[in-house]
Amino acid sequence: MNRCIMRTANSEQRTANSDLLPAFRDYLRLPQKLELYHEKNFLTSIALAFLFSFLMFSSAHGAAVGAPGVGIRAPSEGYAPQIDEQTLQGLNENEINKYFNEIFDSGKLDRSTVTSLFRRLPRYGMSLFRQPSSTSAPQQTLQVARDYRINVGDEMTLSIRGIPREVNYSFVVRRDGTARIPRSGTIRLVGYTFEEVERLLERQLSKYYVGYQMSLSMGRPVYFTGEAHTPGAYAISSFSTFIDVLQMSGGPNANGTLRRIELKRGRKTIANFDTYAVLMPGNKPQDIRLQPGDVIDIPQVGELIGIAGEIRNPGVYELNDETRLEDLIYIACGLNARTFAGRIQYFKATDNTYANAVEGTLADFQHTELHDGDILRLYPLSNYSASISITGPLVKPGTYAITPGHTRIDEIIQRGGGLLSTASNRAIVTRVTPSLKGPVNERFNVDLERAMEGDPEDNMTLEANDKITIMTRSW
Repeated sequence: MNRCIMRTANSEQRTANSDLLPAFRDYLRLPQKLELYHEKNFLTSIALAFLFSFLMFSSAHGAAVGAPGVGIRAPSEGYAPQIDEQTLQGLNENEINKYFNEIFDSGKLDRSTVTSLFRRLPRYGMSLFRQPSSTSAPQQTLQVARDYRINVGDEMTLSIRGIPREVNYSFVVRRDGTARIPRSGTIRLVGYTFEEVERLLERQLSKYYVGYQMSLSMGRPVYFTGEAHTPGAYAISSFSTFIDVLQMSGGPNANGTLRRIELKRGRKTIANFDTYAVLMPGNKPQDIRLQPGDVIDIPQVGELIGIAGEIRNPGVYELNDETRLEDLIYIACGLNARTFAGRIQYFKATDNTYANAVEGTLADFQHTELHDGDILRLYPLSNYSASISITGPLVKPGTYAITPGHTRIDEIIQRGGGLLSTASNRAIVTRVTPSLKGPVNERFNVDLERAMEGDPEDNMTLEANDKITIMTRSW
């Protein structure tokens, strides 16, 4: 790991100390001014004088030591991509209903509601760049072990600020262990630690400069361009690869593509990288070791679609070539255990206008090709459970789960522990069937003796919400 070390020359400390003199001179003049005050205010005035001198001293001292915002800029300790946490929260069922009710309302078919939904859904692939890494970062935040010993072939960058003509000089340690450095000549570096080299260069530069700022870093520059989260020059180690540096740098911004990132070397594009290949289970994409001067260009994002509801990774997905619904489900890690395959809502965008929703089963849309702006919603399984209730002289009357059209009366009586001695041979099954004209009530008389013997006419199959009443024997 590389680390950019920023130092202040000893000469700057001397300059800062000289800046303290005006503060003390003002302090000495204060008693003369304080004579204008009444004697009873003398102690208050002295306190104000000490406070004034303390503030002046603190300000000058802050400039001398490089306090953040004054004098030297404090180096950052790592790179953390900024991601809107709201997009990572996901949507609950009520929020999904709200958005989709607005989207599918014929009076509200506008892009604003759709855009709001897209913004609330997490963009798939951005999770790769959530966690910052310290093995590669912009040049001003690179880190290297302080006790690392310089070796042949190491590449270093020396930056000098605070002088009329600022210096950025990169050099490579030659085979004989030396390197030629401005204002220092040829110096042997092999065998010295990074910290020792830094102190050596400070001593050399202090002979020529006053009030300067020096930073020394190790690495090789590559460049991020286009829709990068933090475009610019990056210094990397000799072992850095394309995927490593892309992840560590923060990747694309909100307008950048995740599926067509280009690696350029010289005037040629030598690789096109698809971030989804890293995220797909079982995939091990071919990585490329970077070279000095490489350019990582991130074009604008491509076509986007949204999928919400009962899927393992709901979110906004970027299309790449021809993508069907079955491909999208695979990329999203599949359906979850609560997905209802019998209903899917498909909101299709056509010619930059939104068409009405289309509904069908998962099988209906499985091979449908998706396009920019399309939105899909998968529904959960219903909480409805098929059951019947049975009352009367039974060992365990109550509610029992059934398989509609398969479970029969004798099975329910057996599961209920059997009939009591007070039970008659007669039962009534009450059934309510919905229809366009309203609910239809039906009553069936059952001979329990024949039902228990398996007679299909009396041992009838049951439907959900049937009510079985076992009559009591009349003595």
